Order: sequence, then structure tokens, then C-alpha cells
Amino acid sequence: MCFELNDMDSFLVRSIICHCLRTKSNTSARRKMSHGLAVPPPQTLPANGPYSWGSLADRNGLLIKPDSSEVSLPSTAIDTDVALVSHECKQLRELDLLGCSRITDIALRYLPTELAHLNLHGCIVSDDGLKCVAERCRNLLALDLFLCDAITDRGLSHLKALKKLQMLKITSPLITRNGLLQLAELPDLSMGQSPGLEEFYEAQRRLKSTASSTITPTSAHKLNGNEYPVTARSKNGVS
Repeated sequence: MCFELNDMDSFLVRSIICHCLRTKSNTSARRKMSHGLAVPPPQTLPANGPYSWGSLADRNGLLIKPDSSEVSLPSTAIDTDVALVSHECKQLRELDLLGCSRITDIALRYLPTELAHLNLHGCIVSDDGLKCVAERCRNLLALDLFLCDAITDRGLSHLKALKKLQMLKITSPLITRNGLLQLAELPDLSMGQSPGLEEFYEAQRRLKSTASSTITPTSAHKLNGNEYPVTARSKNGVS
């Protein structure tokens, strides 16, 4: 029996294939997601010890300054490292966690609220983690969720709160056509030019068109020397 796949189906099939090619080590790490490290609140972090700023530098060989606006952590980073960086770098706007397969949802509870760019490529992130991102990072412009295979449509629904989001990369095999289409209400969002996204962009264009048509221009009429704004009437004569 043969099936004809449309562009959206092809996009999702490629996501599933990408998922199957993941390494066994990442699969094992994903299974341990529910047993993540309990990170103490940043304000209670000591000056020395396993949860300290010095420990982060010693373990990863990092040279991070407290005034850094961009930070990229190595693949050995853990949840505690994200909490430390978020706490110490008050001006942090871009956080790169590419390939950090030991980073889980726990780390996302400590993200800086003014973060603009977040790369979670290959991290162990679930729908609950995306909820944390959406609640804390309302100014987010770019989000990379490539190879975050535990994300479902429920997780994508949280991203609708990120009204400023301009770029999203995602390949989870658990998302569906409907999951992608629900993000069409974000007017500036782009998910690249991969085949299979045409339906998303078409839905986005329709919503933009509908939104613009509901905003009617106003003009001002003078009456007894005073200006009164008048809403332009539609074709059927109803304002």
C-alpha cells in the first residue's frame, strides 16, 4: 500500500528519522530526566564548594566575567552551572547550551528574565521545561530546540506567550501538524525554509491579514471647531 505525503508530513517524517539517529548516550540521559540534580536557589549559593562560581570555572575551565552578555557553556555543563551563570551574569542576553546533554528542565527554572537568545540544542528538555522558558523569558527572540526529542504539542503551546519570538528551530518527532500550526499566531516567527513548513507560513499570513483587516483607520471631523475621531465604515456601512 502506498501513501502520498504532503509537505507537512515530509517535515515530520524527517524529524522522526533525525530522532532515530540520536546516540544511545543521549537516550540514556533522557531517561534520567526525572532524576535531575536539585539546584539550590541562586541567592543561597555559597562562595565555595560544589555549587559555587569557582567550582563552575574549575570544572569547565571557563573564563566568564560577571558582566558577560553572552555565555556559551561546554557539553560537560550541568543544571547547577546554568543557575550560577544566570545568578552571576546580570547582563546576560545570550545563553548557548549546544550539546549540553546533562542540562534538564531544572536549569530552565533559573534562566534570566531578560534573555533574548537561548540555544538548547541537544539538551534534555520536556514540555514542562518550555513552560519555564515561556514564563521567565518573555523577551526571547530566538530559541533553538533542535534534537530536544521529548517536546510535544503541549510544550509548543507554551511558546505562544513569547510574542517577540522571531526564530525557532525544532525537530522533535512527537510534535504534529497541529502543534506547529498553533504557533502561526506569532506574527514575526520564522522556522526556517525546510520543506513542510509552507502550511505554517500560509496560516501565519492568513492570521496577519485577518488582524490587519480588523484595525480600521480613523479620521477626524470638525464640529463647532472641535475634532472628533471617526472610525472608517466598512463596505456594508457598519462601523
